[in-house]
Amino acid sequence: MNKKVAAVVVLYNPDKNYIKNINTYLYHISLLVIVDNSEIPDYSVYSSLENINHVKFVINKENTGISKAINDGIKLAVKEGAEWVLTMDQDSFFENNMIENYLVAFNEISNNKKVAVIGPVSEKKEAKRLLLRK
Repeated sequence: MNKKVAAVVVLYNPDKNYIKNINTYLYHISLLVIVDNSEIPDYSVYSSLENINHVKFVINKENTGISKAINDGIKLAVKEGAEWVLTMDQDSFFENNMIENYLVAFNEISNNKKVAVIGPVSEKKEAKRLLLRK
């Protein structure tokens, strides 16, 4: 578990399947902040996380937008002592052990005050167009 890294995950009308995504990083972080942007929260979807002591919930009871939800989660994470915040949504997950690569990067640059964001290298793929004819 990395004591400097918290994760903020934004939910919107989730089903219980989002838990498998969270489990790909849950035990590698010191705090998980779940921000639920659902107008009518389904509290039963939290049941498997309620007894984990490093999980906090922010229940908005409205869709405040993803940016505000992320900011709300970050504010709570920083208040709880996080130095780095991993932002996720309910559909985001890590394949295999990729979270370890992120945590190595966090630890390698943790003293560098000029670093604000760490992200994956994305592949540039050629976009293909589908032409529809009448």
